[in-house]
Amino acid sequence: MSMACMPKTNSHEADDTEAKFSLIPITSPATSNSTVPNLSLDPDGNVYMSWIEEKDEHAELRFSHLQGDEWSASQLIASGNNWFINWADFPALAVNSQQNMLAHFLARSGDETYAYNIHMLQSDNQGSSWKEKFMPHRDGTKSEHGFVSSLSLADDRFLATWLDGRNTAIAKAPQNQEAYKDASYGMSLRAAVIDQDGKLSEEFELDNRVCDCCQTGAALTAQGPVVVYRNRSDLGEGEEVRDIGIVRYVDGQWTPPTLVYSDNWEISGCPVNGPVATALGDQLAVVWYSAPGNIGRVQVAFSFDAGATFAAPIQVDDLNPLGRVDAVFLDPQTVAISWIERVDKQAEIRLKTVNINGTLSEAMSLTTTSAKRVSGFPQITATSNGLYLAWTSTDSVSMVKTAKVILPGLSSALSQNR
Repeated sequence: MSMACMPKTNSHEADDTEAKFSLIPITSPATSNSTVPNLSLDPDGNVYMSWIEEKDEHAELRFSHLQGDEWSASQLIASGNNWFINWADFPALAVNSQQNMLAHFLARSGDETYAYNIHMLQSDNQGSSWKEKFMPHRDGTKSEHGFVSSLSLADDRFLATWLDGRNTAIAKAPQNQEAYKDASYGMSLRAAVIDQDGKLSEEFELDNRVCDCCQTGAALTAQGPVVVYRNRSDLGEGEEVRDIGIVRYVDGQWTPPTLVYSDNWEISGCPVNGPVATALGDQLAVVWYSAPGNIGRVQVAFSFDAGATFAAPIQVDDLNPLGRVDAVFLDPQTVAISWIERVDKQAEIRLKTVNINGTLSEAMSLTTTSAKRVSGFPQITATSNGLYLAWTSTDSVSMVKTAKVILPGLSSALSQNR
């Protein structure tokens, strides 16, 4: 079944063409009580999806891959009864050029609400079996470890980056409270390089003070990996500014953190609304939600030197966004951006394409969704066959749904790293 839809108009858009799009449902490999889909591509442009299925207290992490425009039968990665399952902090799957896979899920490490660890598994036989699980962090604290982004590197190793609560846990320990009472500690951004045997060959602290629970994003540019995240101003500055930061791996080391753009969003808590990055060669697009002055906006900023500098941001939304963004290059000139927009008492998953020169398409309303947290973060990715969407439907029970989006006149680029 194909639904031809007319894009919505909006006065702040630069492109008033009336090209139609089509949304073609694809039968999902997920069952009922499924949530938190994540889409990824391998370096050859093959699409993979992971998700969680729950029954009572039991959870399963599963995956499938597209064969043409049909999903393969779902395969089990891992299962357990003590997982930390959260609408915004979800598992994912990365696949390298040798078809080796790296998956992760989150499991509780203590009684505290946010005491949980990242557990990773690898497969070297396309998911038929999985090796012994391991953790990319070795601090041993009962603190938060999550919001993971994983990339396949050019040498077929993997890069994983995450938010890490060890500094706060150490500072709050009774024996350390005097030493840390004047220190600027908090959630940190960390990363590790993982070989195909699950060994950590390199470990890094990328930023020692970041927003506590916004997703990280990562992309592989022609010059190396970049990580984007929501930063947090230092203690003692008299404010809580949480704008989007970036670190880049250049000449064998990570650069100091810089900002993609200074929104100057001052907010006393975490908005749980992280950025995404998508790259094609030296071109990088970073997309994020911000709300300075309590006015929400979804923005994209382009870099043409692999994240060293950025052009001024372009506002993408239709003036009432919830955020929950995703993005992917469709071709060297065009990025597709999805987000959730409030519409009366409901919400819609919307999509726009943005040219690197700043031209916006009209908004495409892909499907309705819930504005509540249970609807999670819709996902998009693209191959030479088209653009694909995954989201959590909450019509009666939670269920992962998928569809193909046809955008006439646009080719889709291969080998994107989300």
